[in-house]
Amino acid sequence: MGALLALRRELPVGELVAFAGLLGGLYASLDKLVKYPSQLKVAQDRYDEFGALFDRARHFVDPPSPAAAPATEGAAVNIEGLSFEHAEGRRVVDALGLTVRAGEHVALVGRSGCGKSTVLGLLAGRLAPKDGEISVAGLPLGALALTERARLVGHVSQAAVLFRTTLRFNLEYATLRGRGALKPSGEPGVASAVDDARDAPLLEACRDVGLEDDLVEMGLGVRVPTARAAEFAGAHDALGDEAKVGPWDPDLPLRDNLLSRRAGDDGVDEAARRRRAHEALESAGLVAAVERLALDFDVGEGGSRLSGGQRQKVALARVLLKAPSLLLLDEVTASLDEASARRVIALLRARHRGRTVLAVTHDLASTASFDRVVVMDHGRVVQDGTFETLSRAPGLFAQLRAASGGGETTTDSRSDDAEPAR
Repeated sequence: MGALLALRRELPVGELVAFAGLLGGLYASLDKLVKYPSQLKVAQDRYDEFGALFDRARHFVDPPSPAAAPATEGAAVNIEGLSFEHAEGRRVVDALGLTVRAGEHVALVGRSGCGKSTVLGLLAGRLAPKDGEISVAGLPLGALALTERARLVGHVSQAAVLFRTTLRFNLEYATLRGRGALKPSGEPGVASAVDDARDAPLLEACRDVGLEDDLVEMGLGVRVPTARAAEFAGAHDALGDEAKVGPWDPDLPLRDNLLSRRAGDDGVDEAARRRRAHEALESAGLVAAVERLALDFDVGEGGSRLSGGQRQKVALARVLLKAPSLLLLDEVTASLDEASARRVIALLRARHRGRTVLAVTHDLASTASFDRVVVMDHGRVVQDGTFETLSRAPGLFAQLRAASGGGETTTDSRSDDAEPAR
C-alpha cells in the first residue's frame, strides 16, 4: 500500500522508508516482549536453584568447637527419632530409629520411595534432618568438623560424581591429601611423568573393581608426547602392515599413532581396531605401560566420556582408596551387569571387613551375604533381622521376595527418594 501511494506521489518516499524502519523496530520489540515471560520463568527457576543451593550450604559449616573423630576401623552408628522432609513439606523419613554395631554390614531394603537413599544422605551429612539425632563413632554427626566427617564416612551414590579432568585426580580426590594442595597435574588427556609409587595403588583399585580392560582402552585414548614415542616402538612394530606410517603426532591419541587409518577406513570396524591394538601391546609387553597412561585419561564433564558402569566403577575404586570407617553404598551395582555386580559386592565386603557398611539395594538375593537386613516402609524401619529370619517370617521382606520370584525385586533402581526437581 505504501509503495502504491508513493508511486501516485501521494506519500513522500522518505516517509515510507522511515515508516518501514520504525515498523521493523516495532516487530522486533514485540517479538522480545512475547519471549520475555518464558525467559523470565527460566531466570526465576535458576534463581530458585541458587537459593536452594545457598540455603543448603548453611548446613555445611564446622561447629564452633568441632570434635575429633576417634581413629577406629569401624564406626558404630546410632539414629534416634530421625525425620526429614522436602521443601514442599513431604516427609520422607519419619521418626526413624536404627543402631548399627561397629564393623557390621547391613543391607537397607524396601519399596521405592520409602526413604532409603535419604537415610544415607543424612548419614553422609549431605542433608540436614528436621528432627532427631545421628551419632557416628560415639559422637553426634553435627559435632564433627567437615574434614573429619569426610575422613570418617565414605558415600557412593547412584550418580557417580566425577570432575572434568584426569582419571588420576578423580581417584586421588578421595584421599583428601591436603585437600587444597590436591590439584590436577598436567593437561588432562596428555601423558604425564610416570610415578610408580603414586600410581600403583590407583591401578590396583581400578583392577579390583573390574576396570582392567577399560584401563587399556583409556590409555590408548591418551596423547603421548613425541619424546616418549620410543617407549611404544615395540607395539608399532608388532602391528606390521597395519602400523601407522609417518612421524609421531603428539596431537593424536596413542591408538591413532600406532594404527594406520588408510583412505576409506571410515567404515572400519572400530572393535577390530581395538583388538589389533590390544594384541600388539600384549605382544610387545606394553599393557602395564598403557594402563598407567589411563590415569591421564580425560574423563570429560561429569564423566561423559565413560559409560554409566565405568563411572560407577571409578566411584567404587575411589572409596576403596579412601577406606572409610563407615561406608554408605546407594545402589552401587545398578549400572553393572550381574557378574560385575556380584564381584563388586564380594570385593567391598572383603576389603571392608571390620569396617561398618550400610548398603541400599533392590537386589534382595545379594542381601544374603550381609550380617543384617533392615526393611523400611514409609520412612520407618518395619523389619530388622538376618536374611534367613526375614525370609521365613511374614512381612514386607517376604512379600518383596515373593513378588520377585526369590531374586531381584520388581521395583526400579532409580534414586528412590531423591529431592524432586524445583
